[in-house]
Amino acid sequence: DYISQLPELENCRTLVAYLSDGTEPDLRPLLRQQLERGTKIYLPRFVPHCPAQYELVQTELREHELRVGKYGIMEPTAELSAAVPAGDHALWLIPGVTFDRQGSRLGRGKGVYDRLLAAAAKPPLTVGVFYQCQEAIRVPTDSHDYRLDIIITESGIIRINNGV
Repeated sequence: DYISQLPELENCRTLVAYLSDGTEPDLRPLLRQQLERGTKIYLPRFVPHCPAQYELVQTELREHELRVGKYGIMEPTAELSAAVPAGDHALWLIPGVTFDRQGSRLGRGKGVYDRLLAAAAKPPLTVGVFYQCQEAIRVPTDSHDYRLDIIITESGIIRINNGV
């Protein structure tokens, strides 16, 4: 499991992640391990009054505090969202449909992670979590698309030459 071997997780204090809808790698064991280490975990949650808009909510992954959200993805039920604290030790685990070795990723076309990243006070370390079969030769990008710093698949860790 390459993701748990990522050295950057050791000093990680804030982790933005996702809960798999069944088509993406499952992060729950890793997230529980990080919670035990004192890492703050944030998950995206759909905001009903803002079309295709998400917010990040801190969670401890208790089953009774999660529900199936708008697109069939589990999300926190906390009443209030919490701003993700800025810091040097923030790491984001981001899913996608496909990726390339230049750090580009294609999500599901709603721009959720690009908007969330644009709102971050300080650019975090971005780690794409994929299956190896999702690799493409080249993923088309726009100027607003954020590049990944690291890509992890079941085959290994790919570090993108973005100064990481």
